[in-house]
Amino acid sequence: MPDILIFATPILTAIAGGYIGHLLAVRKDREADRRAKRLQFLIEAYRHIAGSTNRDNFDKKALEDSLTDIFLFGTPRQMQLVKNVADRMKKENVGNFDELLIEFRNDLRAELKLEKVEGRLPIFRLGIGNFPPRQKK
Repeated sequence: MPDILIFATPILTAIAGGYIGHLLAVRKDREADRRAKRLQFLIEAYRHIAGSTNRDNFDKKALEDSLTDIFLFGTPRQMQLVKNVADRMKKENVGNFDELLIEFRNDLRAELKLEKVEGRLPIFRLGIGNFPPRQKK
């Protein structure tokens, strides 16, 4: 019997170690997938909200979907900021997304391990009338 234990112990230890290693790898992969999906939704939400600000003609459905995604994937602070904007829009028919976008930018940059950026957000709006006329050759 002791001879069997001499041979079985390393084999069983290797099998158990391999199984535990597999479980840990699966957990790590699931966490990475969940993080990647969350980041993807939040980046898209950021882009839709930023693209909708200071614009007369914007995709209202995309903005609504983005705000809904924040309630699903965002932080409690982001959810509160969306609620604040929604409450102000109900009362005054005006919404300001600056604080939410800054919060988003900071959280996303931290999550992606990018350098922190301070200050307000620049908003770029390029239209046909904003470009100088082309020079004819």
